[in-house]
Amino acid sequence: MNTFKKIMVGIVSFAMSIGMVTASVNATSTYYLQGDTTGDGYVNSSDASHMMQFLTGHVTANGYTAERMDLNKDYIINERDRIQLSQLTMGSGQNIPYLQYTDPNPLPAKQDLDYLVYTPTYSYVNTSECYSLNTLYDTTNGSNPVPDSIIGTDDRVQESGLLGVLRVTEASGAGRGTAFVVDSHTLLTAAHVLRHDENFYIETNLQFKIYATSSIPSQTTITPVRYHIPELFMLYGLDEYDYAIVTVAEDLSNYINFDLGVARKNIETETNHTVYVTGFGGNGASSGDELVVNPNMINVRSTGSGSLVTTPNTTSNYELRHNVDTVGGDSGGPLYVINSDLTKTAIGINVRHDPSSPSQYNCATRITPDILSFVYNNTNLSVGFPNN
Repeated sequence: MNTFKKIMVGIVSFAMSIGMVTASVNATSTYYLQGDTTGDGYVNSSDASHMMQFLTGHVTANGYTAERMDLNKDYIINERDRIQLSQLTMGSGQNIPYLQYTDPNPLPAKQDLDYLVYTPTYSYVNTSECYSLNTLYDTTNGSNPVPDSIIGTDDRVQESGLLGVLRVTEASGAGRGTAFVVDSHTLLTAAHVLRHDENFYIETNLQFKIYATSSIPSQTTITPVRYHIPELFMLYGLDEYDYAIVTVAEDLSNYINFDLGVARKNIETETNHTVYVTGFGGNGASSGDELVVNPNMINVRSTGSGSLVTTPNTTSNYELRHNVDTVGGDSGGPLYVINSDLTKTAIGINVRHDPSSPSQYNCATRITPDILSFVYNNTNLSVGFPNN
């Protein structure tokens, strides 16, 4: 089932089969060898394996390890760093530099979280299907739901590509939100897209639709099989756990537009990333604290762009705040960056605006090592897919 994991394992296996360059340096508390993700003073196959373990949700990282994994220094640990590390370890006789730590802030601490599993046609959880992921472990090396907002004018544009961003609707056809493909049978979305208002049960018979263009649904059938939602959101409504997985029967390998990346702390102040949100905004008139939006953008796949922002009360461990234009219906869509090779990395899941400042910024649930583990290192997702 885990397409991304299978690719990673294959690449690492190939690198190990041809041999890798090793280099060493007398590490100090201030410097580290570029590419030495394990902190053992060498750059070799163990570092490539370690990076693969992180990106597939088997390990998390403290601040020093996180900085070593961020090879290209863009404050996002993702597939681009793994590629650069592979190139470094497979080099022949090159002089590998060592670098000075600049910002070894920790990633969010690992947690043992309970997840509730629902069937899409039944409102209430089968409690026997509650499970906890406990295989994620820390590395110790290197110890040294409210609507979204338009901000200013509506700057979104219709998105004809990115077919892996799906529209979520109710059985009546009314817009509910957005989801995006992250693995062959796996979608990510916001948990509140699946939950029935403020109650402790889910919306039944939701439909997940691929759109062939920005506004025309394709004929591809999407059959949801299970919903996996953090218990802390479903039962207690804690915003930092507003994320969910939808497993589907169809193989969506051809619709994976994004890899997942973990944004390091201080990304908002240390970089000038342009960030994007793609989704199916649904509201077309002023309602409560929402602003009037362009009627031409109602219920079509659209993309807005902007930047990450900081606020006095930013919960940086679990949220990313941004000034990208979004409206109701964009919830569950990816917050992402476009890399230099034009690939896209999702670093968050768009969820809401802050009610205290609706005209200044919107919020996304930050992709954390726990979410990587939830997506890529979760045997509970394989139920019903014996051949994946």
